[in-house]
Amino acid sequence: MKDRSVLVGSLLAGLLASACCIGPIVLGVLGLGSLGLGAALEPHRPWFVAATAVFLAIGFYLAFRPRPAAERTPGEACATKPAGRRNQRIILWIVTALTIGVATYPNWGAALARLRAVNAVAVPASVVTLRVTGMSCSACAASIENELRAVPGVSSAQVDHVKAEATIQLTTSRPDPQNLVAAVEKAGYHAAPAGAEAQPSARSLANTDRGSMVLLNSSLGPLVADFNAALGGTRFVAILSPRCPACVHGATAIRRALVDRPASPAPRIFIVWTPMVAGDDEASAREAMGSLQAPGVRQYYDPENRAGKRLRAELFPDAVSQMRSSVPADHFIAASLRTRDPDLPEWDIYMFFDAGARWGQGVPRPSRWVRQVAQFGEPGKDPQSLMWRNSYGSPPIEGDLARELSSLASEGMRASPVQ
Repeated sequence: MKDRSVLVGSLLAGLLASACCIGPIVLGVLGLGSLGLGAALEPHRPWFVAATAVFLAIGFYLAFRPRPAAERTPGEACATKPAGRRNQRIILWIVTALTIGVATYPNWGAALARLRAVNAVAVPASVVTLRVTGMSCSACAASIENELRAVPGVSSAQVDHVKAEATIQLTTSRPDPQNLVAAVEKAGYHAAPAGAEAQPSARSLANTDRGSMVLLNSSLGPLVADFNAALGGTRFVAILSPRCPACVHGATAIRRALVDRPASPAPRIFIVWTPMVAGDDEASAREAMGSLQAPGVRQYYDPENRAGKRLRAELFPDAVSQMRSSVPADHFIAASLRTRDPDLPEWDIYMFFDAGARWGQGVPRPSRWVRQVAQFGEPGKDPQSLMWRNSYGSPPIEGDLARELSSLASEGMRASPVQ
């Protein structure tokens, strides 16, 4: 019995003695394990990190605490295996390094990810800033960004319609700004490198010679851009229906007065085709535009009547009531005016703008204009037009539209805008 008691006591003493050697390793492993659990349970991560620090602190204490001489007798395990104690300390340091790495991963891992994102853009990279004209809303900016991002070598593009500016990051140190300008023009706007005035390129203006038509599907941005790009010269804008006989006659009048025999200097001409009568659509507009294909003429299709609606709302809100008041009751147009919708978009209208007119938040007021409301005449003679000139409050006039346009063009654009 006494021997058995000695054996049990010796076993317990050996386990306690060995704790000074194996304890630090066990606690270090527990610390690393606790940290992994903390990473999985992110909301509680600070608590698990604190627990890990506690385990490591205890581990270091047990590994490096000075031992009394009385405990280091020749018969003890730790005294007979000093190399094992050193190895256990090395393992503890390795465990500690791994623990610190995992604990700080949310910080250095995010920084590494950002560094990789930056390095993903080829180096050397460059930034190009463009001045863009014609934007009126965030949708304009978005359409330009889409075109710019499609250019080879562009890593990012940001367009600010308020600042009228585009910032493009590229993967090459020698970018070609003209490729970026071409992308902006493809979206229907004009651009130039910062410091230069945004003007339509030769290729952009040549589109009219090739018979291209600019679609105003989402906004009037392309029209506004072209109008403002021609700032400094006379501009002429007409809104026409492709199938309306009077508008077709109006296109012929524009050709005779402004294209074939232009004033000097010749105005820049912008024709907006828009659906107003049965049969009007993009196809009919493309067919009708053939009569006005010429250098200096730019043509658009406005499927939502945006241009006419803005003219009506911003410049001529009382046009119909003024027309009704300006003709006698027995005038042949009086009955038609009585049933005319006052909110109908403006169309069959021909407008001249002076050199300083700029299209900003609001539509600029024309310096001269004529509105054709009817066409009539005798067989074999040139058709005559019923027109309001410069004011809906005055009685309409009758005459040749082409001659009237020639007269307005020759008067110049120096007079103050009229009501």
